[in-house]
Amino acid sequence: KAVLDGADQPAFGTSRRQAGISGRGVHGVGVSDVARAVALIRRERLDLEVAGVGGITGAEDAERFFGAGACAALMGSAPMFDPALAARIKTANAAW
Repeated sequence: KAVLDGADQPAFGTSRRQAGISGRGVHGVGVSDVARAVALIRRERLDLEVAGVGGITGAEDAERFFGAGACAALMGSAPMFDPALAARIKTANAAW
């Protein structure tokens, strides 16, 4: 979908009429989708695993994905702002 400013023009310039969201904006949906996918995989007895991604800025966010059944929690943009984030999460939760 086109992202337009108040003047109905492309908000990010004419070369980027469309944009998406990531991070905190998709966390809740990501956790919900992981839970739904894991339920389907179990119900259908499929040999698959699901990784969760989206909006992880601390251990509690990763825990939500693991609690939903994810085998891993992936981070994209948060480590660019906090390079030691993954190490701190792993240190605090060695079982992961």
